[in-house]
Amino acid sequence: QESKLFQCKCIRCRSPDFARRVPCPVCHPRTEDNTIDADVGLEIEEVAYMTFHPEPQGQWFCDTCEKWLSTADVEPALVMMQAFESILPQKYQHCIKNGVLLGQSISEQDCAEDYAGCIASLGAQHWLTVALQLLLCHRYAEDLIQGADSAVEMTRESLMDTLVQIWCWFEVVGLHHYWMRDTLLCCCQALKHTEDDEHYRVAAMYCAFLRPSIIGVDNQQQFDEVIKLVAENMDTVAQLLHNEGNRQLLSGHADTAVLWYEQGIACNTSNADVRRGLHSHHCKACLELQDYFGALQDVHALRSLPAAKSGCTALRALLMDVQYTQMEYDAAGTPVPELQALEAQLKELIPL
Repeated sequence: QESKLFQCKCIRCRSPDFARRVPCPVCHPRTEDNTIDADVGLEIEEVAYMTFHPEPQGQWFCDTCEKWLSTADVEPALVMMQAFESILPQKYQHCIKNGVLLGQSISEQDCAEDYAGCIASLGAQHWLTVALQLLLCHRYAEDLIQGADSAVEMTRESLMDTLVQIWCWFEVVGLHHYWMRDTLLCCCQALKHTEDDEHYRVAAMYCAFLRPSIIGVDNQQQFDEVIKLVAENMDTVAQLLHNEGNRQLLSGHADTAVLWYEQGIACNTSNADVRRGLHSHHCKACLELQDYFGALQDVHALRSLPAAKSGCTALRALLMDVQYTQMEYDAAGTPVPELQALEAQLKELIPL
């Protein structure tokens, strides 16, 4: 309105802006220096995010506390957002040529410092934070290819963890960007170069899920080679994702484990044993997070598999008891003694 002298009414401009979500100031009050608590910024604890809704009145909404916040209510967060959005895109403009990321043109130290600044000021779900993650991921992948010492700072496992976080962000936003394409290709090249076949197959799987419209003619041959590998090894990829999910779950990161299991389930493997393992442990992770509805969906999936029906009957009955008890707990506002015992029984039914 101020610069173009008209107000756009297209669907994109009228829809919630999921690309600029930041932690809710009501659920997560900012510090005296207008920053976010480190555990919130890094999503070590569960984070409540607010999203901007252009209509009807141009307000921010938090799904957790269910409060509508005006521009004045969130002014401290907006001040930081506007400062970063006005500076960082220009600073890293030289890193992109004809829509392609140039990893070697990035100052690794500057990028890492700016990423830390975004985490402290905007949180993990703002598009600038994700863009800097992409740039760092791209740079580390190129360092792996060249055997640079700085690549030691980011192991191949953490490279894959970052890739999952980035992918999940793009899925939430509903956008497959060409930056995601470039980073995936670079990661595949790096992992293949270091002969890390296990993680290479996982990175290749993400390439297979990319929308054809952003691949481009110039990249088609490389993508065809990668996607062919995925098609031939889908059972292996699903098992690798299952293994990584188990590693995260055993480390106490049930929220991250759920993401790995869900990617494995999305492979839609024909191997009944792999599917059974994925759904069983996804169910276990959901129980850790007290997501009983998600766990119940896994039980329904397990019941359709051969040799899994017998164990599912008891599991489903217990889940229904837990859901019912949890509903009583929510309604009464006081703890129900049976709930903890029921959860313990459920976890015993699904050993890792």
